[in-house]
Amino acid sequence: MSKGPGQVQRAISALIAAEPDGAWSFEQLCRLIYPPGWLPSRAQKSAVGRALKRTSLPGTWRVGSHFGDRRWWLYDECNLASVRKSYGSIDKTHFEPGGYVFEGVEKAKRFRDASPVERIDMQIEDERGHIALLKMMGALTPAAVKEVAERVKELETRKAELLAEGRAACL
Repeated sequence: MSKGPGQVQRAISALIAAEPDGAWSFEQLCRLIYPPGWLPSRAQKSAVGRALKRTSLPGTWRVGSHFGDRRWWLYDECNLASVRKSYGSIDKTHFEPGGYVFEGVEKAKRFRDASPVERIDMQIEDERGHIALLKMMGALTPAAVKEVAERVKELETRKAELLAEGRAACL
């Protein structure tokens, strides 16, 4: 029987509350949560990973890695300052309007503020973009096309259900 959030989960929640523009790698979280030592142990990193998996993160906070970076980060995807910390030392133009990272943060904000139907439309657009990317990379296989087509079909079905519910609520 659960007794509520554990020590690591409470520490992570306190970090987010204390620094809303923050971003931390797993190693940084270990150094902040556990007593000072040499390097974070595998067990400590695993405990942080389990805590993050089981914790309901506030708002638009998420755990993820970025292209070319093997480290996992805790950051707020709708906060440019937080995302900037998680990307490290890439070209500053990516954080300005028109830049790759800036546009990603703006897209996350649009998704956050969108209606459920608009979110599904955005997900369908992403799936179709995935097909274009695979084609450009020369990695487009019939299995990949089938997989994406199935996800698009599921999204379109869910969209039709939401629209039907909306119409029924108006009657």
